[in-house]
Amino acid sequence: MPLQIIQTQIQIQIQIQIQMNSIFQYVVVCLIAYLAKNVLNP
Repeated sequence: MPLQIIQTQIQIQIQIQIQMNSIFQYVVVCLIAYLAKNVLNP
């Protein structure tokens, strides 16, 4: 396998990880906001 293909695959994996992290952070923020709203306003 040429080096260029390996580098491209690594870059794609890094981009996917970054996207997954941002989606996970968004879900956590929404969950915290939802729980806070329900706890503060029973």
